[in-house]
Amino acid sequence: MKKRFTFSRFLNNDKLMMLVSLLVAIGIWVMVLTGPMNIVDRVVTTKVTVNLGNSYAGLSGLRVIGEAETDVQVTIEGARSVISRIDAEDLRVSADLTAITGPGEFALPLLVSRNSAETSYDILNVSPRTVSVRCDYWQEGTIFKVECDTSALTVSDPDAMQIGDPVIDQTTFPNGMVTIEGPKSTVSRIKRVVARVTATEPLTAIRRFEVPLTALDADGNAVELTDCAILEVPTGILRVTVPIWESRRMSLGVTAVNVPEGLDALTLLTVEPQEIEVLGPTAELDALEEQLGALGTVDVRTLSVDHPSVTLPLSLPSTVRGVEVPTVATVSLNGETIAQKELTVTADETNVIFLGGDSKKVAVEAKTFDGLVVVGNLESVQKLTKEDIRFTVQLEAEESWYTPTVSVEGYDDVWVYLPEMLAEETIYVSQK
Repeated sequence: MKKRFTFSRFLNNDKLMMLVSLLVAIGIWVMVLTGPMNIVDRVVTTKVTVNLGNSYAGLSGLRVIGEAETDVQVTIEGARSVISRIDAEDLRVSADLTAITGPGEFALPLLVSRNSAETSYDILNVSPRTVSVRCDYWQEGTIFKVECDTSALTVSDPDAMQIGDPVIDQTTFPNGMVTIEGPKSTVSRIKRVVARVTATEPLTAIRRFEVPLTALDADGNAVELTDCAILEVPTGILRVTVPIWESRRMSLGVTAVNVPEGLDALTLLTVEPQEIEVLGPTAELDALEEQLGALGTVDVRTLSVDHPSVTLPLSLPSTVRGVEVPTVATVSLNGETIAQKELTVTADETNVIFLGGDSKKVAVEAKTFDGLVVVGNLESVQKLTKEDIRFTVQLEAEESWYTPTVSVEGYDDVWVYLPEMLAEETIYVSQK
């Protein structure tokens, strides 16, 4: 007899129930994957880089100034199985460059498209919707001289010190110039480039500072260099040494030679200026003071009443500054007690003194010296005569022309003026 199918018998059949349960589970799983409950949203974070490239703006020479890369969030929708596989590389985000026709600030709309073979999803939104960029032409090779500004610095003792000339370390730019490149709208505003040194406390000694370069416009306002490049100093930081100068007055002095024993060189000669005021580092001033005390050598025989002075160069080291210091110092005879007399004297065997050789066998060819000038103490000059003049010769050969030394015998407070023409005069001497 054939068995009848009943629901109770179906429920009691374990194997059949297991098969049905498996089929139902598969059906439900398929419904979940393909049904409306499987459609989800997801936000993918990516980046957009604004590159003018071959656009009209790029071909015209414009550049994006500053940061060209921006983070964006793209919202996509689709089946969970598809959406879960989408990442930033599957999306292409670009900026619409059509609005850029010249320099300026622009809000560019963002465009999103699919960038892979997977296309079964929708792009719902992009945030932000626009990206802001600044575009400008690039200006190259603009050169500026670097100035140093120490006007904000002070010293602890203003009566005895002052800020010296700062020294910029120019290792990377020996000519003192720097080249700035950057947006034309920025570089064109720069009129000066300064290294501005600041310190909160008064200075007492030489100091070294790390100083940023600052660009200034025509009104003295700072120009922001964030988007610019300083080629020689990429960091924009310079090393500046600021010396502290001492103020000191220094006396000038000279070394006098061929001064007659009866005269005092200190009262015979005067130096003008007698002293100078200088500013500089203490060590430099100590050395300079010693040098100025012996400024040069003066031969008194080159001075007369008609030619009473000579000049000596008065130069200062580069590290020292003078206060109204002349370029030369003048050394002059004190004319109050000095007089002169002109004599015509013939040099012969009666007034020529020979040194060396056998003076008994020496013959002198007489020669007349016109206009010999004797200079010295007023009373002595008035009393002396041509018989007091002596010519001294140092013998070296049997016969020769000699340049004699001219002196005054019997007087220790006079000398014979020695101009260039007298220094070239000679007499002929022979030995028998």
